[in-house]
Amino acid sequence: MPYDTLVMSAATAEITRALGARVAKIYQPRAMDVVIHLRKPGFDRALLLSASPEASRVQFTTLAIENPKFPPMFCMLLRKHLEGARLSGVERVPFERILSLRFDGRDDMGVPQVYTLLAEMMGRRSNIVLLDRAGVITDALKRSSLDVNQAREVLPGSRYSPPPARARISPLDLEPDTLAAWALEDPSRRLEDVLVDRVAGLGPALSRHVVSVGRNRSGPVSPGLTALAVAVVAALREAFSNHAPTAFSPVVYWDGERPVDYYCFPLDHLSGFESRRYETMSDALDAYYGAKLRADRFQSLQHSLRSAVKRGLDRAVSRLDSQQQDLAEGMKAEQYRLFGELLTAYGARIERSQEVRLPNYYEEAAPEVTIPLNPSMDAQANAQAYFKKYAKAKAAREQAGSRLRKTRAEISYLEQVAETIDLATTEGPLCEIRDELAAEGYIAATDHGRHGTTGRVAKTGRRAGGGGGAGPGGRSGPVGGTTGASEPVAMRSSEGFEILVGRNNRQNDLLWRNAKPEDVWLHAKNVPGAHVILRYSRDAGRPPEVWPAERSLLEAASLAAHHSKGRNNTKVQVDYTLARHVWKPRGAKPGMVLYDHERTIVVAPDPAPIGCTPR
Repeated sequence: MPYDTLVMSAATAEITRALGARVAKIYQPRAMDVVIHLRKPGFDRALLLSASPEASRVQFTTLAIENPKFPPMFCMLLRKHLEGARLSGVERVPFERILSLRFDGRDDMGVPQVYTLLAEMMGRRSNIVLLDRAGVITDALKRSSLDVNQAREVLPGSRYSPPPARARISPLDLEPDTLAAWALEDPSRRLEDVLVDRVAGLGPALSRHVVSVGRNRSGPVSPGLTALAVAVVAALREAFSNHAPTAFSPVVYWDGERPVDYYCFPLDHLSGFESRRYETMSDALDAYYGAKLRADRFQSLQHSLRSAVKRGLDRAVSRLDSQQQDLAEGMKAEQYRLFGELLTAYGARIERSQEVRLPNYYEEAAPEVTIPLNPSMDAQANAQAYFKKYAKAKAAREQAGSRLRKTRAEISYLEQVAETIDLATTEGPLCEIRDELAAEGYIAATDHGRHGTTGRVAKTGRRAGGGGGAGPGGRSGPVGGTTGASEPVAMRSSEGFEILVGRNNRQNDLLWRNAKPEDVWLHAKNVPGAHVILRYSRDAGRPPEVWPAERSLLEAASLAAHHSKGRNNTKVQVDYTLARHVWKPRGAKPGMVLYDHERTIVVAPDPAPIGCTPR
């Protein structure tokens, strides 16, 4: 992990500035995180101690963190002993990721007390331990007995012992001959892995850095082991001797908006990525873990929404099968009616039996029809039984047909929602989809989400697509949104026309509601996808009855094709029509509309058509 001894050294240099500050408040926002607010004149910072296996670290943070309604037990214990205390000491164990924070305070009786909060930032073995003046454990974030951890006991009342350290050499004492000998023990192992195992204070990031620097300095394409070892050891000593706390230059490496790694100075092996410098180590850690947190939250929300939609689709498809069977049974209604009428007409000559064959006088050739009978009843009773079956089957057929149409519309809607989930690239549109699914009853409502409505696409009746509303031109107000709601993708065609692409059903609804009657509405034909509006008004200098120039229309259609389920196809059919020809049926789900007067063009999906620019 990047948070090694040098990164902790850079963070510790910042934390020492808080010496003399008092503990104003303590929170435990997540199971493995503790936040301590430290204040003194001219200083007010939040110190984060995280024992998370994937992100263990100590740093000042400015990230907004939501706290639980009821604090955990460890948080309440820290509040009892440390709130109001003054930070009087900050020490780091050399070449280890263990930070000691000393607090001077008083107990409930006013007696002076000294507590030490130990932050053991060691990956999956990370812990936060509170000690009293005598070095006895008051409590720990992660308790462990000797039955669980034979190396040491971490329980209240036990004397503290540090985590067992492996026998490793100091990076300042390493010699090139020693490194070369280690490498020869197992030539298949990478040199950076050997360094991590044998040298104290080294993490994978620093090890890869010094090996990369060593290879660059050793000259030949395939340098000898001795020359490489000399260069690597020199780079290692420079890293530890040249980077005093004041000389650190924190940096985060990015692949687009995805954080790749961070360190307290530039890393040679990551020079191919975009690097961003930060004033402090805490700022760099906030940037890296803030982006990671947003990405993790996005992926978690996207996964949960996909699961909810899949559950809804599975139920709807199962219900559709059952309804199709009911409809098939209902289609026998006319047969039951025919049996009843034939039995009534020929009843006088029908004897009681298992079945009877009677001519069907409704057809020209009067073919015989085999009619099953209940031998315990006469012909008239059997006829009445068939009439009752007819009435029941007819009613079932009508109800099944109505339910079938609703279920098919629901499946179309859920398929559209699934597509908008897949197309989402940021958390905002997903939050709106979550609120929409909660409003529709597919997931439990939450009290921390936004409450704007969203929309979807259905294909029932005539041509159907997404982006419904009361009518083009904004004849009714926009769907209720919220502050901070996400915005549609906005582009400018090569000819200067505005193109808007909905990223979820809420945006699809809003786009069409606010469209002018002469704007062009586009949607991929017969597949779930985004709704696209090509702004085309008198302000553009063309009369509304004239279709837009071909280039702008093709560019808008390419965007509609890309933001659809057919985006991986070579060609996609796209319907387009004037917004005045798009309407929302009564009772339709958000985002489900019908349209006519459409035309269809075939285009290649393209997220950025040539000539189009972001608005």
